[in-house]
Amino acid sequence: VCSSDLDLQIRYEGQIRQQLLTTFGPRLLHTLWAVRDGLGMNMGDQLTFSRSRRLALATTALTEGENPEGIGIGSDDVTVQMSELGQFFAVSSKVIKRRPWKITNSHIPLLAINWAETIDKLVQLTLAGGTNRFYSDGVATPGEIDTKALQSDFDAIDAALANAFAMPLTQFVGPTDGIGTEAIQECYVVIGDAFFRRDVEAFVNFKGIETYAAGTTTIPGEYGKYRRFRFCMSQLADEGTVNGSSPAGAGLRTRNGGANTEVRKIIILA
Repeated sequence: VCSSDLDLQIRYEGQIRQQLLTTFGPRLLHTLWAVRDGLGMNMGDQLTFSRSRRLALATTALTEGENPEGIGIGSDDVTVQMSELGQFFAVSSKVIKRRPWKITNSHIPLLAINWAETIDKLVQLTLAGGTNRFYSDGVATPGEIDTKALQSDFDAIDAALANAFAMPLTQFVGPTDGIGTEAIQECYVVIGDAFFRRDVEAFVNFKGIETYAAGTTTIPGEYGKYRRFRFCMSQLADEGTVNGSSPAGAGLRTRNGGANTEVRKIIILA
C-alpha cells in the first residue's frame, strides 16, 4: 500500500537525544582574532546573492536532421530586504509535519557546528597565507624538518618579532572585546593542535596555566606559556600537514609509513 500521507516517525529520547543536543565540538580560536569591519547606520538591511535561472522544461519539436535550439544556463543577482529572505527558501514537509520540529533539535546544532568549523578554517587559511614563515630548527624549507618544536625555535621567533616592532596581544578582537588576556605578562598568542601541545609542554621553562597568578583572564583553550608566548590548543588548528625529512628519533609523528616527519604549521598572532 502506498499513500502520499505516509511519513517517517523519528523519536529522539533519553540519553540519545541528550547526546545530540550536547555534541562537543572542537575549540574554534582563530575567529576570535578575525578582522572586523563595522556597518554604518541603516546599511545592513539588504542582501545580494546569485540565483541560478530555471532550465526550460521542454524544447521545440525535434526534426530529423536539425539540431534543437540550445538551452542557455545562467544566473541572476538578486537583492532583497533581509526581512524577505525567507521567501527564497523552502522547508521540507518532513520537518513541517512535526510538532514541535523535533528533527531540528539534533540537526540544527550539528549544522551550526559545521558552519563554525568552516568559518574557522577560512580564517585560519587567511592568517597562514599572509604571514612570514619560520621553519623549525632553522632549516630553509618544511621538507627538511626532522625535529620537534624546540625552545630555541621560539627564542629565535621572539627576537624576530621584537626586531619587527610586533606588539603583544593584550585583549581579544572579537566576540569578547574588553576582556584582558594578561594573566602573567603581555604575550604573543600561539595556536596549535594537540600534538604541538605535547612538544611545548616538554620545554624546560614552560609554565602551565595552573601556575598563573589569576586564571580568570585566560584565552579559550590556553594551557600555558613560554617566555613571551601564550599557547592555545584547537583541534582544528592544523592549517595543512606536509612531509618533512626522515625522522631523527622516537616521539615524532610520521607520514608515509614512518618515512617522513609530519610537519604542521603553527600560527603566531601579534
